[in-house]
Amino acid sequence: MRLGPRQAPVLVDPDIAVQHLLNHPKAVTPPIAQAAHIYGPVIVEVSIDQKGNVTSARPLSGPLMLRQAGAQTAMSYTFTPFVANGELGLSPGLTQTVKTMFAVRCRL
Repeated sequence: MRLGPRQAPVLVDPDIAVQHLLNHPKAVTPPIAQAAHIYGPVIVEVSIDQKGNVTSARPLSGPLMLRQAGAQTAMSYTFTPFVANGELGLSPGLTQTVKTMFAVRCRL
């Protein structure tokens, strides 16, 4: 398969991105956060390649003790590829990265 030229990342609404979510393991709460009874959502921005793999995850907000765990968990998520007009990517002929954000929940 020949990939086209690279394009700037496309921002995708989280409600649409979650419809493409295939694999989303639960976050493991760090022991120190468990001991301190800290839990809650971590908002993570992810970049998703054409195959549906997360290539980067950056925590944007949430309890500080949980941010790294939230980002690490998001890196293991997989998505169905984003397709437009029968071609991978949101713009035909272009190699694109999809960016979106969602909450990873760390619980006790």
